[in-house]
Amino acid sequence: MKTIFILVYDITLIGGAEKVAINMANEFAKISNVYLISFFNKNKSPMSEVDESVNVIYLSDKPRSLTLHHFYFSRKLRSYVKKFSPTSILGITAGMNSIILSSALGLNVNKVYAEHSNLLNNHYGFKHKFRQFLGAKYFNYVVSLTSDDRDEFINKFKISDQKAIKIYNWIEPIEKESAYIPNNKIVSVGRLVKVKGYDHLLEVAKYLKENCSFSWDIYGDGPERESISNKIIDYDLESHVFIKGAITNVDSVLSDYCLFVSTSFFEGLPLSFLEARNHNLPIVSFNCPTGPKEIVNHGVDGILVEPYDTKKMADEIKLLLEDKNTMIKLSNTIALSRSKFSKESIMKDWKKILLGESNG
Repeated sequence: MKTIFILVYDITLIGGAEKVAINMANEFAKISNVYLISFFNKNKSPMSEVDESVNVIYLSDKPRSLTLHHFYFSRKLRSYVKKFSPTSILGITAGMNSIILSSALGLNVNKVYAEHSNLLNNHYGFKHKFRQFLGAKYFNYVVSLTSDDRDEFINKFKISDQKAIKIYNWIEPIEKESAYIPNNKIVSVGRLVKVKGYDHLLEVAKYLKENCSFSWDIYGDGPERESISNKIIDYDLESHVFIKGAITNVDSVLSDYCLFVSTSFFEGLPLSFLEARNHNLPIVSFNCPTGPKEIVNHGVDGILVEPYDTKKMADEIKLLLEDKNTMIKLSNTIALSRSKFSKESIMKDWKKILLGESNG
């Protein structure tokens, strides 16, 4: 049985990359020896259930700079590579690319870099861009979440079509679907960070407040919480917009809402969108780079708005809230295109590059 390593920053944090890592570890543990390696262990337990057959390794009990402690992490990871001889090492996000390269230097191991965002996202600075370069040039495969980002990798780094692979995220189906309720409750899910565009969200809510009845819940936490809370007060939105905090099981609340809205500057292939679709929620999103248009079919099962036209987004949301029949029509269409993100088809692609299995 082959062995694979799956690396991520911190599986105890609530986030999309962490959820992807755990989902993949649980699935690959059915057919291989899996080591889920988390650089950090801030909250002392994984953000979602890890199967008992998965071997979990924490490289550090507390967060520390990967740059300043590069050699510490490289030596530690290299000791595990030598001990367990993985067929493949998968790094989810670019942050650990330099450490993976150092740890596998001179060893026969397949290195796979999975980009969780996209190359056009400039919010993470030069170090992140350099790590993306290392992954694209020196790993065996680079996996993007969208066709546009795959093309960007090929063109920017002059790599081959065979090296750059597009593989979607999958989402686990919910056990029991609830009936869609076309009420006036809006939901957004994501870390409270600048790239998620919550300033835009509040501008949209400010327009809506003057024209229709609604409530808008935000599930997430992060460094921008105080700034967002202050702006809610400044815009007199306390009776409309509510920060609910981070939630480990968003499926438990999504069926309470009628619309999922995203105001992000950039996305990869957001899991929160797929979770919303699991509950047949129409999505209204800016058509930002790169994920929304690969999930949302404009006018068919959701609405895409030109970035970053907050007035237009407010108008589109208002039209839907006032026309329940259209919301129901959009919701009913979502189930027809779920197979695009099915685990079975996506796992075939991952097996090919991590285990060398044929798609035939």
